[in-house]
Amino acid sequence: MYSHDYLPQSFDGLSNWLINFIDYLAVNRERFGISSDDFDRIRLKAAEYNMAHRKAEDKNASSPDKQLRHDLAIEVRADVRDFVNEHLRFNKAVTRDDKRKLGLTVPSSSRTPVKVPDTFPEASIKLPAEGVVVVKFRDSKTKLRAKPAGVQGAEIKWILLDKKAEIKEELIYSNFDTSSPYKFSFEDHDRYKVLSFILRWENNRGAKGPWSPIYYAVVP
Repeated sequence: MYSHDYLPQSFDGLSNWLINFIDYLAVNRERFGISSDDFDRIRLKAAEYNMAHRKAEDKNASSPDKQLRHDLAIEVRADVRDFVNEHLRFNKAVTRDDKRKLGLTVPSSSRTPVKVPDTFPEASIKLPAEGVVVVKFRDSKTKLRAKPAGVQGAEIKWILLDKKAEIKEELIYSNFDTSSPYKFSFEDHDRYKVLSFILRWENNRGAKGPWSPIYYAVVP
């Protein structure tokens, strides 16, 4: 199991993480048995994000510049997770030391059974400032705890539209949070749009529980 924690939540942290990840892969790609085409795809995706990040950090950056960085951050996180699962997770050529140097979480060697989640996160919504939606979540069964025993966090699938999403399949973006609350921050041009989202628990072995109902919030 690989924890989603290895990917920093901040834009700057993600940029630095990607630079280290790509640099280490470049030196060790052949030893890992990764093709140049597969490496180039993730390298170019990381470079695209880092270019957008530098532009968004400029004092003259526009709202579209910042929105592009936001969108590319979501894309590159998903692409990195897919790349890690396909090329590194079960790759015997990748040692535990390699994983640490790549910035990945080294999985525990423990085989202690962990219960598959059978409940879902129950959400409450706060709107503390313009463009900000804060989602607090706790277990739907216990009500008293943020997450059940053995659970590492909650996956949040979401979409921002002019109207409510009707079905879960419309929610195409995915984030992960290890502790409540989770904060969405949107640009000025996204205000008054409808945020639709669902949550589910993921345990320390990567097993996922059932999805919550769809929640909605109008971006203030």
